[in-house]
Amino acid sequence: MNIEQAILNNLRILPPEKQQLLLEFTEFLKQQFITKAQTLTPQEKANNWKQWASSHQLPSPGLSDAAISRETIYE
Repeated sequence: MNIEQAILNNLRILPPEKQQLLLEFTEFLKQQFITKAQTLTPQEKANNWKQWASSHQLPSPGLSDAAISRETIYE
């Protein structure tokens, strides 16, 4: 079971007032995420992407060093 399915299963067993609280919490998290993403500089976005990419390495060729070190990736 993935995270989305687990959340939906939990949501379905909650009473309506608790479902409303969960909805409000997810809206709050979404707003935080959107606000943070909008305030990052291009360099910060690139660094975040590099960190994510290095933490999710698969046995594949991936991106070249030139593509990863590109300064204008988000401009």
